[in-house]
Amino acid sequence: LTAHSTSAFTFSTPSRTIRRCTFSNPASPLFGIMDEVNSDAFNLSDLLKQDDSVSGNGGVTTDEMEKAYEMFLGQLVFSTNDPRIDIMENYDLVVDPQWLSWLDRKISSCTDVEEKMALRDLNNMILDIKKRVELSKAQEERAAKEAEEAELQRIAAAE
Repeated sequence: LTAHSTSAFTFSTPSRTIRRCTFSNPASPLFGIMDEVNSDAFNLSDLLKQDDSVSGNGGVTTDEMEKAYEMFLGQLVFSTNDPRIDIMENYDLVVDPQWLSWLDRKISSCTDVEEKMALRDLNNMILDIKKRVELSKAQEERAAKEAEEAELQRIAAAE
């Protein structure tokens, strides 16, 4: 096979030139997976938010919630950020009891050992952060109450 045109995959041997592959449209842009991930194509957090004015799950079907939970799990797992950062940025969604029960069901029904371990680690990380946030809130409330009591004692002592 002798070829006279060149391409990105053309190479020569001493007796002939062999053309392996040519591109039909070299001017078309190439998009990587990160272009898609960094776009808002995977942002389904609106489906996860609950509308207080509508009872139940906000009029969203179970299938839609399942897809939204899968997409949200994908956001947490495949994010370029530290998972703790993503958990804190989406704290209200992550500590939602429905999401946590779905994640527990996902862990118990998973058959891949590595995936099960990764999901269990993510769940433990979520529960740990939830506990730390609750403790931090309780500590802030206690400090505010102590400051208020100290202020009342200072006012009573001044009178």
